[in-house]
Amino acid sequence: MNVICFSDITWNFLWQRQQQIISRFPKDCNILFVEPSFWLAAIWGIINKGLFRFLPHRVSQNILVCSIPTIPFGDKFNVSRKINDHLLIKGIKNLMKKYNIDKPVLLFYKPRYSCVINKIGESLVCYDVIDDTGALEASPNWLEDRIKFLKSNSDLIITSSENLYRKISEKRKDVFFIGNGVETEHYTKSDIPSLIPDEIKNEHKIIGYIGAIGEWFDFDLLEKILKRFPNFSIVLIGWVFRNQKRTLNNLSKQYKNLHILGLKPYQDLPKYVKDFDVCIIPFRIYELTNSVNPTKVYEYLASGKPVITTSLPELKKFDDVLYIAKDHEEFLINIDNALVKEYDIEKAIRLAQENDWEIKVSEMLKKIQDYAAKKSSRFSI
Repeated sequence: MNVICFSDITWNFLWQRQQQIISRFPKDCNILFVEPSFWLAAIWGIINKGLFRFLPHRVSQNILVCSIPTIPFGDKFNVSRKINDHLLIKGIKNLMKKYNIDKPVLLFYKPRYSCVINKIGESLVCYDVIDDTGALEASPNWLEDRIKFLKSNSDLIITSSENLYRKISEKRKDVFFIGNGVETEHYTKSDIPSLIPDEIKNEHKIIGYIGAIGEWFDFDLLEKILKRFPNFSIVLIGWVFRNQKRTLNNLSKQYKNLHILGLKPYQDLPKYVKDFDVCIIPFRIYELTNSVNPTKVYEYLASGKPVITTSLPELKKFDDVLYIAKDHEEFLINIDNALVKEYDIEKAIRLAQENDWEIKVSEMLKKIQDYAAKKSSRFSI
């Protein structure tokens, strides 16, 4: 099976659902992983001292990572956006020819690339909906049409949250819910070194967070945590988006118990989480997060750590394992409770195991194969 995955993140930025899934596809799958932007890939390559990592390169025997050159910032304008569409289609066709990719399954995470549909001889279009992209405050107005086009032209839609499933399945069939997961064994290892600096872990209990920090992050709640627990270390690990950097930097100047450790490699995350006393998900509750199924909750559980979260709809079904807060004050109380109450670590790890990526990928691969076979049989009649 040939697969072209249109990603919304570069391969080496954050290790997320798309990498977890396609890296578990059978080794006889020929996979082209298309990064979201040639220029973003180039900049990210320079930052990581891989100056030519924006050129096509293999990250495994069957996965080729690439990006397509387009007009920088061209998507902001209608005319240049159409030119970029042409460049993307042509670029994909050239890569398909060069690497012998025929009749691929298209796996979409980035709706912007929907311009290639019906242009490259695909055998199946699958849209894996991982968030309510249109609800992002930074989402451009023109993107909504691309999302609608992708949904209406997909043979198969998979969603990472039940709320997304309900919203999409109201309007069409061929929609399935396959939630996020965790590489359980990656987090359950006990014989791993700690990477938390000694000055942070030796003197204080640690309230920890791993993950990107963007518009969904509740900074008002973070400040209340910093004030309520001045003798605790509040540790944040992950990428901070540009619009949130100033706010976070201001808080770090005010509160000495805030430690911003930045983005860390996926393989090292368990070495940080192992020293967390409690793990937090301080997300704002609004349209975007109403459809979020955070991967980090499964990673926290696999680590056997108590989890305190705001009342994300997707997590309410786990209320017997998580500390779910309806407001800021209850969140703070829950941190106190999690530190003193006995925690059922085995139950937490068992829930993580039930959501292991191996299970999720098996479900997803079966759906793709079944729908590809059905579509092929219709055309062969």
